[in-house]
Amino acid sequence: MPGYCVYHADRNQFGGALMLLVKDNVPHDQFVLPNVVNLETIAICLYLQYNTHLLFVSCYNPPYSPVLHSHLDSVFSSFDSVVLVGDLNCKRTAWNCSSVDRNVRTLLSYYHGIL
Repeated sequence: MPGYCVYHADRNQFGGALMLLVKDNVPHDQFVLPNVVNLETIAICLYLQYNTHLLFVSCYNPPYSPVLHSHLDSVFSSFDSVVLVGDLNCKRTAWNCSSVDRNVRTLLSYYHGIL
């Protein structure tokens, strides 16, 4: 795609992939998250003004795979400022799902622990 740096991670089975596009004139580097198993991620470190950094992470957690605190630690311990987007396959009735699952409990307990 002209004018953009394209980062992607193709899935070996079941189709699908992750992709991030970053405008060419935005200072950034790809960042590899350590110790992330079963959680597909692509991460970009954006260099902002005043020597600040922002980690932008696109992720996918396959259905029926647990979201672990260690996954979230790998994402959030790398930088002070993190944006996490994607599909963690978390179900919660407040999000128009018919049930609540363990992944959303993990996500919410982690979120409340870092506030």
